[in-house]
Amino acid sequence: MKFVFEVNSFNELDHHTPVAEQLLELGNFVCFLLGEDTRLSSDPRLRYLYTYSGFEVSTLSSLTPAIGHHVFRFFSRLFFGRFSAVWRTNQMRLSLLTSFSRCLGLYWQHRGLKFDCAISGWGDPSSLLMTSALARRKPIASLPHGYPCMKNADFNSHVASLMSGVGVDFSLRDCFDIYVVATDRNRNLLKEFKMSSNNIQVWGNARFSPQWVRKLREILPEIAFDISKTSVQRVLMLLPASTSGFQRDELVNLLRRLAKMNITLILKPHTREMSKVTFVPADILDNPNVILAADDHTTKLIEASHTILNFATGTAIEALFLNRRFIFLKYLTTNQLSWDDCSGIKKAENEDDVVRFVSDVSWQTDSLETSQYIRNEVFAHDNVSDPPRHYAEQLVRLAASTER
Repeated sequence: MKFVFEVNSFNELDHHTPVAEQLLELGNFVCFLLGEDTRLSSDPRLRYLYTYSGFEVSTLSSLTPAIGHHVFRFFSRLFFGRFSAVWRTNQMRLSLLTSFSRCLGLYWQHRGLKFDCAISGWGDPSSLLMTSALARRKPIASLPHGYPCMKNADFNSHVASLMSGVGVDFSLRDCFDIYVVATDRNRNLLKEFKMSSNNIQVWGNARFSPQWVRKLREILPEIAFDISKTSVQRVLMLLPASTSGFQRDELVNLLRRLAKMNITLILKPHTREMSKVTFVPADILDNPNVILAADDHTTKLIEASHTILNFATGTAIEALFLNRRFIFLKYLTTNQLSWDDCSGIKKAENEDDVVRFVSDVSWQTDSLETSQYIRNEVFAHDNVSDPPRHYAEQLVRLAASTER
């Protein structure tokens, strides 16, 4: 069978790769259709997947001529934009978009792309590829492109404003044959956003499966700076996206204080922002004790660090696999996060706690206690023993059984 993945961003490439690997291991064919970000084509994960004879890469832009993309975007705005209320339901809008696109021949060039199942990251099934798959009566699936740690639905100001007004409506995502999440917590959050639970599947977390993370460390390049020259404690701060809900001034105060300590402070920007760190002042970035590791992979930075500071990203779970010292900066966010439920790590209630925990090198993360958190978050409360293989097997089953 052949599976085609829509890959528009680094996060999608990162999370789709372990699933694609297992599909290839099972003897299937996989095609990654890359979006407009030119950096995706040189990613080391693609080089790894190329070692499988059944893997190929193309681009989303090659599916349809440029004029076709413009026409499709026009109809997308017509049915899902300013005049969307005219069309009554999300399902009607999607049906109209698909029908108009098919009648205008926007999918004509897609005939050369043979596949049994189309896969995207989380979102609506309203892209050119997903609507084309629907028009061809092929099954479509949505897989995680991130690791949401939030337990509260109003996790940033934009979502909070929507919830206090018209609400968040994800009901269009019911049109996927399967919409995959890692945990029951994620499923419950989607139900608050008006998704039914009929197509939501809890399959664990393929990207953060320890088996895959070990392989990923071998695939990714070494970090750019020489850690042998830093004999002091290396402290990695995983920065949030600037649009996330967090206490910005207090974070800046903490960074300024840490930069003055006898440590090497490594700052890793959020992957959605890459090299931009818009909220960190120049006096911190220019400090000789501070390294801005914008182009290094988080997986390798965690491996190279002694202590991990985190409050905004799920990627930090890799620190638990290596038993790195983990400090959850609880006071920097008003959100309720899964890290609140993680035993065996340090939880800072204020800035002084952070400095004290970093300075005291006598403690270590308790791996026995954190193992329960890993079982819950990665292995779906011990219901999935090997998430990447489980994803692959279930997708094969979907492709084989779906008849529209």
